[in-house]
Amino acid sequence: MHDFLNRLAASSTHLFQSEILYWGSLLFWGYGLFYLVTLITLYGVHTSKVRQLCSWAGFCAYAFPKHIYQHASFREDLYLFAFQSTLRLLFKTLTIISTLMLAQICAEQISAGLQNVFDSKGLEWVPAENLRFVYFLGIVLAADFGNFLGHYLLHHVPFLWEFHKVHHSAVHLTPITQFRAHPVEPLIRHLGTSLCMGTFMGLGAFVFTQVPQDFFIDTAVFLLVYNLTVHLRHSHLWVSFGPILSYIFISPAQHQIHHSIEPRHLHKNIGIMFSFWDLLFGCLYVPQDKEDFRIGLTSTDEHKELEGFWHLLWVPIVNAYKRLKV
Repeated sequence: MHDFLNRLAASSTHLFQSEILYWGSLLFWGYGLFYLVTLITLYGVHTSKVRQLCSWAGFCAYAFPKHIYQHASFREDLYLFAFQSTLRLLFKTLTIISTLMLAQICAEQISAGLQNVFDSKGLEWVPAENLRFVYFLGIVLAADFGNFLGHYLLHHVPFLWEFHKVHHSAVHLTPITQFRAHPVEPLIRHLGTSLCMGTFMGLGAFVFTQVPQDFFIDTAVFLLVYNLTVHLRHSHLWVSFGPILSYIFISPAQHQIHHSIEPRHLHKNIGIMFSFWDLLFGCLYVPQDKEDFRIGLTSTDEHKELEGFWHLLWVPIVNAYKRLKV
């Protein structure tokens, strides 16, 4: 047992270190550094507007407001973060493999089906030298649409909403809130991402002469740049991309609006990266100026029902089962 615990501790340390160093992880140190720099910059702007001197105490009060970080909602975020971290330790490799395998199976079936229907090995429309950008753009769009679709279903299918309510039960947003999710929720998102990526890969295998091997570099750089704002999406800091760019990308401010319980904001800005999916589905909301709103769930009873770590895990399962019986 002692050897097992030592191996588990060593594996946990290795996973945490890999999460910190890997740009694809939300815990990547670069994203945290960018968030800290943004905090300092916005604090400087704030003090100049109110004509106050900068101080360490003032910065701490601005960056980590007591009413947010001493609230029970933040403690629940921390508990779920620890729980999710444990699940990643146990299932991270399995999740990655299963997502890619499902996408590959879907791609092979679609490609084979098209070849049988058209009695052809492929259309071969685009020469190999032009494929890198096409695949980079296609994979990013397919993965993001799959994520959007999963998120959309989590909001509009009552059975799935019971699980997604855990995320929206936060009454204050902090960077840790992004890990506030029921374990069932990532399964829905991974399924949507796998199916959409697999569909694109299957069509690509039929249409194009060959699949490029270096488009992943472009995808990695793009995600690295975009994810610089990952910690701002769940925070008390209002950062907007403006009225034009917000029709292309979801800004941190737009995602904060997604958590709003104001009637004009409900089920808006469901997109993760691109906002034009929301435009197509009629759920895009682009703020013109900074807005004040409350976040959380619209029902007080729902909030009471989901108070506490164990309730956040157990109650959604019970409620989802009840919905299936109706």
